[in-house]
Amino acid sequence: MRKSISTRLFSIFLGMLCITVFIFWATNQLLISKLNEDLTLAGEHHLNQALNQEIENSQRLIATTISDQLTRPVYNLDFTQIGNIIEDIDKNTPLLFAYVYDHKGMIIHDGSPEIHRYGMAIDSIKNVALGPSPEFAIKIEDDLVHVSIPIHSGINHIGGISYATLYYSNINDLESFNRQIQRESRAATSQTLYWMTAVSVIFLLLSIPAIGNLSKRVTGPLKQLSDISQKISRGEPHKNFTLSQQDEIGDLSRSLQTMTEQLQVSNKKLEVMAYIDELSGLPNRRHFTLLFKQAMAQHKPEREALVLYVMDVDDFKLINDSKGHTVGDQTLRMIGQCLNEICQESALKNAMVSRLGGDEFGLFVNFSASSRLAQTVRLSGQYLQGSLNRHLHQHPGMQGVNVSIGACISGLHSDDADEMLKLADLALIRAKANGKNCFTLFDNALAKEHSLRTTIADSFCGCLANGDIQLHFQAIYNHKTGSLIGAEALARWHHPEFGPLAPDVFIPILEQSNKIGQLSSWAITQTIAAAQLLFKNSHINPREFFFSVNLSTADVLDQEQAQAISALLKQASALGLKLCLEITETSMMQDLDRGQRQLARWRSEGADIWIDDFGTGYSSLSYLQNLPINTIKLDKSFIKDVNDNGNRAIINAVSVIANSLSLQVLAEGVKTVEQAEICVAHGICLQQGYYHSKPCDIDAFITAVEASSMHA
Repeated sequence: MRKSISTRLFSIFLGMLCITVFIFWATNQLLISKLNEDLTLAGEHHLNQALNQEIENSQRLIATTISDQLTRPVYNLDFTQIGNIIEDIDKNTPLLFAYVYDHKGMIIHDGSPEIHRYGMAIDSIKNVALGPSPEFAIKIEDDLVHVSIPIHSGINHIGGISYATLYYSNINDLESFNRQIQRESRAATSQTLYWMTAVSVIFLLLSIPAIGNLSKRVTGPLKQLSDISQKISRGEPHKNFTLSQQDEIGDLSRSLQTMTEQLQVSNKKLEVMAYIDELSGLPNRRHFTLLFKQAMAQHKPEREALVLYVMDVDDFKLINDSKGHTVGDQTLRMIGQCLNEICQESALKNAMVSRLGGDEFGLFVNFSASSRLAQTVRLSGQYLQGSLNRHLHQHPGMQGVNVSIGACISGLHSDDADEMLKLADLALIRAKANGKNCFTLFDNALAKEHSLRTTIADSFCGCLANGDIQLHFQAIYNHKTGSLIGAEALARWHHPEFGPLAPDVFIPILEQSNKIGQLSSWAITQTIAAAQLLFKNSHINPREFFFSVNLSTADVLDQEQAQAISALLKQASALGLKLCLEITETSMMQDLDRGQRQLARWRSEGADIWIDDFGTGYSSLSYLQNLPINTIKLDKSFIKDVNDNGNRAIINAVSVIANSLSLQVLAEGVKTVEQAEICVAHGICLQQGYYHSKPCDIDAFITAVEASSMHA
């Protein structure tokens, strides 16, 4: 039968005859009031500690997961994938805002489709309480949690994310429990004091043992609950704290037990969010990396080897753009499902499969050590790549989906888990370069290439300062009139260790190492100086002559670099110089809308915009019509085989289309008089190539110009 505290006290007081009314009332009032005050303060203090610690632990897990997922998209400036990741996080953890920024603290994504705040400094946003931080940081203000965490690619800091979110429901449970303790404690105290006062009027004396019994029965359970609160705040393990008594304090203990169970459920959900990819249900990059490092530490190199496979979908961006993100998500889920099926049906059944992020998947598996290990791994990789494609093509809508795979082997290639992840990525990159839809195993040639690329990237700044990189100029003629009308600036690098480096070699390296912007700014600066020297020492009219400079994707999409180029354009305009900026079709496809806006700005600042290598990328009529361009440079591959009927048809079609859109066409790579005459016959008079002149430094260029004018 349930008995309340007031009922038990009434029964106790019936036998108390020892102490006066005043002593009993005053002593117990002071005792219980003090106890209630201490319990309330202690409970509030310890539960607040538990609250703050729970917030920090959960947000650390979530922020680390977000950082891992953003590594590859931020490195590749994949704005679509960055937006998808922010949207996925917002579904599970409602965000007030989320700003992804680069290593300079400039915003590259704000979670909106239009990216309104692109290029703004993260520190300039008023509602951001935490800016760029070298490590995880958290700040709690009122009912908001502000979080900042850096994003790393290997050991390189490439950016970070700052966001704010509301408290989770389990935090509300903690606060609710704290309020319930205070409410129930005050209720219990009020009832106790009421009955003591009422009974003391009737009974004059109380016994000393009764006071002790009262203190033990009332304060003991409350002290036990206070101890439980301290255990929760310290994160100590606990199973069951329910008190057996059937009264108000027992109700409090059961509320505490319910809250504890809810916290455990919430923690399990957080662990799932931190280690499992929501879209595919596979382990995410963080979980995969931890498991791979554990496997590397535990495997026996003398008897076995760990093989790491990394794969992604060929042209996945085109799938998203053409079929929509829903189909893209279905494709990723299907790949995860097919990978598991293939592994279960083959020698890879013990493989650990993971979605590493975006369209990238990984798996690792043990192989027995043998002299033919590399051959076995290569055959397994080819089988995996072919089987995955076949499995995918059996499903509706997946017929055109293919994957590329790269792999590396522990012991043979590296004994470090992080290094193996990097080497497998390099092998995947090589598979893409080999035409996609294939498998590549890391080998010594790739290792040497990786070392070479690293050395070239590291030596760039020194070579630029030492004059090992120079600017050469190739003349551009109007073949119909014979007039010299301009020149293209071309970077030439004579490396002190490797000798002459072709632009096709060093340009991609500088782009991947984020140094291409420095080369572009240097090239424009040197071109301005060369133009002043040319006009000073020749009879060329600056208003009838132009210089063109090549730009990369980073120059167009990086706001800080784009502003630096704008400043140089204003400098050239002030000097009366005409500059043309050359971009490739492919470089514009990463973010066509933003690229279009930037090109329009440069054109408004006096620059002409040229499309370089036209015909080798995403050529389309809408592309030509919408971009603010002046000139098309027809790729030299069409000029090389100019006698081919197909190439002649393309040359004629490009000329007709350009003329209808009021665009100029320039033929590059002209090497013979026959090529030059055929181009003119199709209406392409602007030409560049060895037939007219070879690239040379500015002094030789000036000499050649003056010699040509004297001869004329």
